Amino acid sequence: MKIEIKNNNNYSNKKISNFLKEAYKERCFEIYKVWNWLYKTDLNKETSLIAIKDQNIVAHAGLIPSFINLNGRRKKAGWFVDFIVDKNLQKQGIGKLLTNEWLNIGYIGLTFCNHKSYRVFKKFGWVANYNFNLHYFLLRPLNHQRIYRKLRYLKFILDILNKIYNSLFIIFIKMKIKDNDNIKIEKLSKFNISNFLSDSLTFNKVNTLRSYDYLKWRFLESPEANKYIHISYKNKYYAIVKKRTEKKFNNYLDLLIINKIDKHSDFIQFLLKIILWSSNNNLSYVKMIIPNISISNYIKKNIFTIITKPRFAFFSNQENEIEELKNSNFDFQLFDTDFEFTD
Repeated sequence: MKIEIKNNNNYSNKKISNFLKEAYKERCFEIYKVWNWLYKTDLNKETSLIAIKDQNIVAHAGLIPSFINLNGRRKKAGWFVDFIVDKNLQKQGIGKLLTNEWLNIGYIGLTFCNHKSYRVFKKFGWVANYNFNLHYFLLRPLNHQRIYRKLRYLKFILDILNKIYNSLFIIFIKMKIKDNDNIKIEKLSKFNISNFLSDSLTFNKVNTLRSYDYLKWRFLESPEANKYIHISYKNKYYAIVKKRTEKKFNNYLDLLIINKIDKHSDFIQFLLKIILWSSNNNLSYVKMIIPNISISNYIKKNIFTIITKPRFAFFSNQENEIEELKNSNFDFQLFDTDFEFTD
């Protein structure tokens, strides 16, 4: 079986879009409409790859290039996303071939991946990390897509149960609110995006370098730019959020980026007021990712939340960097990778 690996800059946009459309047809968000922007195909020669068999695309490996702070040093890195092999050709070595070529790009590799993808990555020396906590603040839990699809004929009962739960939870939220300071809701702009700038090279931390150009690309130049909302509190805490409305019954809020996540009572007040605002906007839940277990536990003590642990993995061609990464504190949030378009 002859397989060619090609850079997607050198292949038909229409064919790649059609492959992604078919490969991810179960997703509510239509990833094939944004892939050129997401993978920065116009800006980078070293970008996503495809596997070709008999002039047809049979596998895809996406890459979001970025710069990260690696314990005080600026480094090229890439988020490895949308790794998929045609279901009829799996377990035939295509995934390994594609991954091997992918890793030759030379970036530090970063990803949140499922078990099937990690099974391939692990063979190439990727290391898993389970220190990230994905928080769900439930507002109308029975709006979950799977529940509604199975029990849609009981919609009236589900709505009543949702209302009961929501009423009780909001009473709890209001009891926890301790001040009269309101959150401020604004459209995202060039002016308020500056609240998230942080181009410093910090020791003992691995995170995305938040330059103006990077944030401008990520939010203001996004095909979804008109859907981002800027939320502020006490001129101290800031967030860029997005209402996710692509799921038929299950609209929710992504806390994509927060300028500062800490163990402070003001931070809890900030979250409580965002949750209350989300409930008033008829959303089903609020989602955020916390890279720090101690802070995650602090939130859990103050607000009822469901927590899952996504598999984060990393890679470098340099053994000394792998060892350094193993002992590093990672500080990534939802905006850093493709959660917004895949979950």
